[in-house]
Amino acid sequence: MGSIGVPIFFIISGFIMFYSTKNIENNGLEDTKKFYLKRLIRIIPLYFFLTFCWMLMSGISNYTSGEGLERFIKSILFIPDDKTPPVLFLGWSLNYEMFFYLIFGITLLFKTTRYYVFSAFVTSIHYIFKHH
Repeated sequence: MGSIGVPIFFIISGFIMFYSTKNIENNGLEDTKKFYLKRLIRIIPLYFFLTFCWMLMSGISNYTSGEGLERFIKSILFIPDDKTPPVLFLGWSLNYEMFFYLIFGITLLFKTTRYYVFSAFVTSIHYIFKHH
């Protein structure tokens, strides 16, 4: 019940990314820099603020050493961990969204062939995970 919402969100988000960048100037590196800057400004400040608030509420000393510190570092670097969720639990979806942004931004370097590069990458990833 309701678990279909996350895949639908990712599909819509991916479509919007492609649609909103279809008319870019194809400046490669400049387009990539602008893309990353816009995404980081939109996501990082609020995510870091809420993560820090949660750390204060749950006891910041839980995140200053050992597994807590590792969890904090993985959280702010958007590194998924199968064993432990991010400090701010809702950040688990941002891990995948940031990975998508990383790949999508790289494809902007390929200008007019970026859709082919993105398709080849996704197909390769799918093949690798399907056969392991």
